[in-house]
Amino acid sequence: IYQYCRNEILCVRELNTNYRRWKIPTGLANLGEQLDEAIVREVMEETGIQSEFKSVLAVWHKHGMQFNRSDLYFACELQLNEGDNEKGKGPTISEPVAEKGEISETAWVPLEEYMKVIYEGGGHPVMQKIMKLRLQDTYIKQSIITMPGKKPSPIYHISEHDNVP
Repeated sequence: IYQYCRNEILCVRELNTNYRRWKIPTGLANLGEQLDEAIVREVMEETGIQSEFKSVLAVWHKHGMQFNRSDLYFACELQLNEGDNEKGKGPTISEPVAEKGEISETAWVPLEEYMKVIYEGGGHPVMQKIMKLRLQDTYIKQSIITMPGKKPSPIYHISEHDNVP
């Protein structure tokens, strides 16, 4: 989640296995859970911040992960649910709260600081690419598809053309 008004990104520090000072919230989808629902839930669990799914930024496919399985890592952009403050003078932005037992710290980190984190000490090539794409305003859209007799489900795509059936 990126706060345009303050130029900050929501980050966490896990209790264990911190390869970098800060990282974006991550997690696993529950069985039968839609991608957009899983991401919003994980951010809420790890940080206490309410958000809405906006887009997929990238998909990263790795092999040899937990239980020697393959892993699909979806980097997504979420929109912060900002409410009006008490005086009606702009948005109220909640301070994140770390999930007990999993997250040691969570914070709104200045984007400049986060960019340094993903480039220092050899860097994090995946997050470097994802942030480059995001800053270029490149992303994958979501549309909801309804099929007779089935629950509506999302499809993720690069772009829509009104003249294509």
